[in-house]
Amino acid sequence: MTGKLIPTAMLALFLTACGDSSLTTYPEAAFAPCGLDQGAWAGERRTTRYVEESFHDLSRHFDPFIEAVERTAREAADRPRADWPALFAPLHVESVANIGRVGRLLPRMERALDLTPMIEQMQEKQIWWPMGGHHTEFVGVAIAEEIVDHQDSSVHMAQFLTRLNETENLLLELKAGGGGRDTLVRLRSNALALRDDWDAAAIGFRRVIFDRSNMPVGESLGERLQTRVSRICESYSTCSGGEDVCGTGGDSGDDGSDEPAEPSPASVPRVEAPPPARLTEAARPGWLA
Repeated sequence: MTGKLIPTAMLALFLTACGDSSLTTYPEAAFAPCGLDQGAWAGERRTTRYVEESFHDLSRHFDPFIEAVERTAREAADRPRADWPALFAPLHVESVANIGRVGRLLPRMERALDLTPMIEQMQEKQIWWPMGGHHTEFVGVAIAEEIVDHQDSSVHMAQFLTRLNETENLLLELKAGGGGRDTLVRLRSNALALRDDWDAAAIGFRRVIFDRSNMPVGESLGERLQTRVSRICESYSTCSGGEDVCGTGGDSGDDGSDEPAEPSPASVPRVEAPPPARLTEAARPGWLA
């Protein structure tokens, strides 16, 4: 009896310490993701609220960002080239900040260089399992797997991330004083296409994240996150125990099996590793105030 109560007590302590599930306090909680009832924390309301708030925060910032990029690219055509770096520098800062905001929902994305690996994972429909020991990465992997398994959402997500990557590259070029008027034309065209790509990706996020009022038992966001995180934890436990049949990582594709490929002992990350430094949100530029 006592053995069954200990994990529940540990989970309660974590939830109390976590307090408000805001975008700052939830990532700061420190615990071993597979040490609390093998991932049961992923089904708690504080986790689902963090995911929901992360999407709302991204949406609040992304729509004005797209409008500002398109408007600035259009207006810069009538300005001297010497003015361009100052015009596009804050937009580039915001593009990087938005990559970090996407990174609250998808794993291992804090900077522009992180986009390409996630694009490839979405295209291949295979999401890499957690490489570190922070609970938010486990949540991100679970969300990414949900995207992959939901109709054509992974295709739209890959296209959105690709367009965001192209936009960031163009903004960086103009911020550094490079590019010409053809770059402005490409940037404006990219911004207009990015709006459509974001709309398609946002639909996928919404369908995965927000529950319907008549959601069947076992299909709520919390239940789905807990199932996926628990499966990862169980596989880590199996592979760490010396099994010889572990694969190379999680398989999110539809291969006719509900089970992911298990990571090899050499590739299994230490889930008890200390959390990485928390991503801090960049200061909002003046144009977005």
